[in-house]
Amino acid sequence: MLHTFDCNVSEKDLKFVCFYKQSLGYMIETVASLILGKPTISEKFKDSRFAVTTEGSHYKLTISNVSEKDEATYLCHTGTTYSQKFINGTFLAVK
Repeated sequence: MLHTFDCNVSEKDLKFVCFYKQSLGYMIETVASLILGKPTISEKFKDSRFAVTTEGSHYKLTISNVSEKDEATYLCHTGTTYSQKFINGTFLAVK
């Protein structure tokens, strides 16, 4: 099973985009970040199952071979040094 989280942002003054994972009962974790357009997957998620892609102002976090341990809320956060906001959040339920 493959799942993709989309994050569409305005390009004006964009400095970063971050994807976060919030598992029930656990602290939020950074899955990936794109700072000045350079994607980085966090160490804990550095396996071939997680990937970040960009197309203009459209950012995607893709998880392949989704399993129960991936069940969580995934958030997209973007901004500049002085203005930051969450764009969206999606709960991934795994049966």
